[in-house]
Amino acid sequence: MKKIVQMAMVLTTIGLLGACGNAKASNNNEKGSSNQLTFMVSADTNAKKKAFEWMAEEYEKQSGTKIKLEILSGSDIETKLKSALLSNKQPDLARVSSVSTNYTGYALDLTDIYNKYDFYNGTKYTYDDAIIGISAGVSVTGFYVNKTLWDEAGVSYPKTPEEVWTWQEFTEKANEVVEKTDADYAMAMKSSENNVKCLAYSYNGKSRFSEDGKTANFASADFQDAYQFFVDLNDDKFMPKSVMLSGEDPASLFKTGRVASLFSGSGQLIDFEQTIENFEYAAVYTPKGETRATMQGGDYVVGFKNTGNETETKKFIDWMYHNEVQSEFCSLYGSLPAIEGVSVDYGKLADHMKVFQNELDETSPMPAQDLSLFQDLTEPRDSDADIEFDNLKRAINGDVTVEEAREQMQSELASTTDYKVEK
Repeated sequence: MKKIVQMAMVLTTIGLLGACGNAKASNNNEKGSSNQLTFMVSADTNAKKKAFEWMAEEYEKQSGTKIKLEILSGSDIETKLKSALLSNKQPDLARVSSVSTNYTGYALDLTDIYNKYDFYNGTKYTYDDAIIGISAGVSVTGFYVNKTLWDEAGVSYPKTPEEVWTWQEFTEKANEVVEKTDADYAMAMKSSENNVKCLAYSYNGKSRFSEDGKTANFASADFQDAYQFFVDLNDDKFMPKSVMLSGEDPASLFKTGRVASLFSGSGQLIDFEQTIENFEYAAVYTPKGETRATMQGGDYVVGFKNTGNETETKKFIDWMYHNEVQSEFCSLYGSLPAIEGVSVDYGKLADHMKVFQNELDETSPMPAQDLSLFQDLTEPRDSDADIEFDNLKRAINGDVTVEEAREQMQSELASTTDYKVEK
């Protein structure tokens, strides 16, 4: 099957294959120096940095092997890792925001580690039947409300899984909050394909792909109502168009105290706890249509070949998924554990994280399976767009109707992939 990847990835891959082939790499450390591993990490908050610093220190205490951390922002790690691969000086392992085609010829097979533990669905990246990336922890899409505004308006929101609201109930109640308070908007929503996919899946409960994975269904009439609902939310009354169309930060809007609710994810939680002072907020259950759903995020850990430290690298990656390691790491990082059955002490964040954990536990494997198939369909127009989301933005902007957006999705699927297209 053709893989449609981001243009940057395509260019990078061509360069890597041409320059490096399968040449052996000389590691940043002395080759084969298993008493030290170099770990390149994408971490853009202090909490994330502290979590990995703890991990490095703890592993050295337990094993005697030093973990040399190189902490970079998400935008920098791709460039730095590309340069390292081109110069045959790749790190022993990296923690990246997504698994790029850049790594597929260089990545260690982590299948044996993955099979040892009871991982949640959606925590692996598979290439040519080998698992080459595993999530260090899990973040999920999720909802927040401005508790102060909702309480002031006297409007209730679900506090237990049994009270989960429908999308219709949510929109009615959020509008009521705006009417009874000085809120500017009922909702802000992260401009993310994962959040759009979560909304669509929860709204209609349908898979984006056929059971055999050969037919793409997400551009079909089955998704018309879900897409129309999403587009209608972006009316500059219920929700500002500027987030989807201009990149305005929805979390910043929420933190003004003038937005009744936010559809974002668990990754915002530590920032909210540290920065929101002028109102109370609460994590709440995501509205449902046909089913409950969340979409998973979470960066992947990838190990590299030809460093001379492959055995020790895999020992370290395996150690990351011991229960006590996952527990402490997720507590510091503010993520859900990648494996089931791990107890985490989140302190003041416990009630919020309980909501997100329930969302993950109640979501079927289908969204994670769909997302894996969807990785083949990234549109090469810009790094934040895909066939589905990019065309829905055009509908939000009024350039096309939702039906026309679906027809364009069908056309792009037919011309750029080997998927059969369900209409």
